[in-house]
Amino acid sequence: MKRGWTFHLGVSSIVLACCALFLTYVWLAPSTHPYVIKEQEGSLVNPVFDLTDSQALAGFNSKYIFFLLYYTKAYQLHTRPLSTDTPRLLIVVDGVTYRAEVVRGIITVSKGTYSDPDITLYSTREEVIRLLRTPSKIRTSFASGISKVETHASRATLFSKGYLRLYDSLFPSTITGNVIRIVGS
Repeated sequence: MKRGWTFHLGVSSIVLACCALFLTYVWLAPSTHPYVIKEQEGSLVNPVFDLTDSQALAGFNSKYIFFLLYYTKAYQLHTRPLSTDTPRLLIVVDGVTYRAEVVRGIITVSKGTYSDPDITLYSTREEVIRLLRTPSKIRTSFASGISKVETHASRATLFSKGYLRLYDSLFPSTITGNVIRIVGS
C-alpha cells in the first residue's frame, strides 16, 4: 500500500511533537541538585550556623560567598549552548572582590577578579551574614538596593547562560520585571 506525503508529514509532525514534549519535560522537570542533597544530609553546613555576628564577621571568607550563591541557586547557571563560555560572577563585599564560576552545576569561589565577568554582585559583610541567616530576605535585600547587581555581558549571553533564573532568586518574581532588569542594565 502506497502512502501519500500527507501521511508522512503527519507522522513526522507527531515525532517532532513528542521530541519537543520530552525536551520540555527534561528542561522543566524538577531535579534535586547534589548541593541540596548534601545540605539535607548535613554535610553542607551554612558557615554562620553556630556563630555570633562578631565571630561571623571575623571569619568572613569565600565559604560565605559560596553559600550566598547557593541560596540564590547560582548552580543552575550553565554554559552557553555550543560553547565553553562558563558563567562567571564577581562578588564585591566591602571592597574585597571574590570571583565565582559555575561549571556543570558546581560553584567555585575564590578571591580575585575576572577581566570579563557576566555580572557583579555588591553587598556588605554584615548584609551577607544576615542573608545567610535568613535566605528568604535575599529578594528584599536586592529589591531595596542594599545589595546590587551590575550586568556586563550582553542580554543574549545572560539569557543563554540562565541568568533569568538567578534574577528570579534575587528580585521579586515577575518575568516581566526580570526581563526589564536585564534589558535595562
